[in-house]
Amino acid sequence: SHYGRGHLIDKNLTLAIVDLVFNQIKPKGGRTITFKVFCEGLDKLGSYKYPAEFKQGGAAATTPKLVELINKQKVPVSTGTKAQANKFHDDKKLYTGVHAKGGPSTNDNRITLSGLANRAPANARGLNK
Repeated sequence: SHYGRGHLIDKNLTLAIVDLVFNQIKPKGGRTITFKVFCEGLDKLGSYKYPAEFKQGGAAATTPKLVELINKQKVPVSTGTKAQANKFHDDKKLYTGVHAKGGPSTNDNRITLSGLANRAPANARGLNK
């Protein structure tokens, strides 16, 4: 659950409010904001998160509390994965077929634009010398 003591999102500051504030502060048609605009957004969010403190001291009273709460949040950690050893992939002596002989060719002798527009000198039959 998002709700509880020490959580950023609660009954005063809902995900919908965060979304509304973001849409108010971002440039029209934009999807990103500058750090300066982000700080202005924090001021607005502080008024929702701590309404009583905001009434008394404004953003100066609420923004530092909000920043402290954000810093206390658990952040997602990504460790990634490491592939396990696979003898059929790792040991090239076990490769079979085309791959045992060095892999498939990337030259399929297709007609290409550079072949069609070849301006090299040709013989009487039209073949390149």
